[in-house]
Amino acid sequence: MKLNQRNAGDLIVLGDDAKKGQRPSVAGVLRSIREDTRYKGRQQYTLAGPGDEEVTLAGSAAIDARLGEADLNHFVVLRFLGWGNGTNGKFKQVDVQVSEEAYDDADDVKWDELDEDTIDGLPF
Repeated sequence: MKLNQRNAGDLIVLGDDAKKGQRPSVAGVLRSIREDTRYKGRQQYTLAGPGDEEVTLAGSAAIDARLGEADLNHFVVLRFLGWGNGTNGKFKQVDVQVSEEAYDDADDVKWDELDEDTIDGLPF
């Protein structure tokens, strides 16, 4: 029997609508990338924070194009910058930053030394 993991909650969506639970930014050590079972072609990203607390980030075209398997175990910061207009309509503009070094353990990240501008609004 094959089982598919489904998100049970705590799904973070980057955006500007706090009423819908969207967040302006998120950071953590990228632990996994998997296909979203609800939206084919979209990814979900598991990020680990202090104490290996984990959250799941919903992917988007802007995120999916910038994060991949090579980024696993790297510290990432993602920020919603606003909305852009393209030929297919509106799209999310997202700033994606990835650390050069990999982390076996999220607790190895020096969370207390992160610049406040880096961690403002982050769930960890």
